[in-house]
Amino acid sequence: MRFYDVQRGRILLDGVDVRDWDLQSLRENFAVVLQDIFLFTGTVESNIRLGREDISDERVRWAAT
Repeated sequence: MRFYDVQRGRILLDGVDVRDWDLQSLRENFAVVLQDIFLFTGTVESNIRLGREDISDERVRWAAT
């Protein structure tokens, strides 16, 4: 994601140094998955919905499994 540039050595993606990739293109093709688990107050359901009432109950159950 290049939040920090490489100080020594190289990181290659498909043989191309990440510093040579367009930053927006690089970030569009990767995602950050944090390892810290955090639940807001409330139920597990409300944590999955994150305040979005347009998410169906079926979708909430799917996300929880």
